[in-house]
Amino acid sequence: MSAETMMGERIEIELGAPPERVYEAIATADGVRSWWTDGTFAEEVGGIGRLSFGQGWTELRIERLVPEREVEWSCVGQDIDHFDPHDEWVGTRIRFRLEPLDGGARTKLEFVHEGLAGLGCEEMCTKGWSHYIGVSLKGLVERGEAAAGPGAGGH
Repeated sequence: MSAETMMGERIEIELGAPPERVYEAIATADGVRSWWTDGTFAEEVGGIGRLSFGQGWTELRIERLVPEREVEWSCVGQDIDHFDPHDEWVGTRIRFRLEPLDGGARTKLEFVHEGLAGLGCEEMCTKGWSHYIGVSLKGLVERGEAAAGPGAGGH
């Protein structure tokens, strides 16, 4: 695979919230359901959760948890009707890296969905991540106002 294909979607954003609040939003089941979508979500390395997307689902395994610094998931199963193939994300990795700013009052978030480039869903998924990271997660950690997806639990 080329470096571009490996990279996929990348978003860097500064959040007006401390790293501990951002970490809680991306490393806990309640947090993820609040800004992304409904389902079960593992909270320990090696655990697998299943998130709902309409009638479809995506299974994510927790690969790495470094409190207030990094969270990494790998997609190990998927069945999404409007993806071709329906398990297009399997083998991709989703990584969040956190860096404290202003003495820990704010956070720089680097988000990468590695392996997304070149997939059929790339354009749709890029728009989706832009919303979920730049609007929903940002709104949750800064103001307690997320914009999770259809069928999502949370706020």
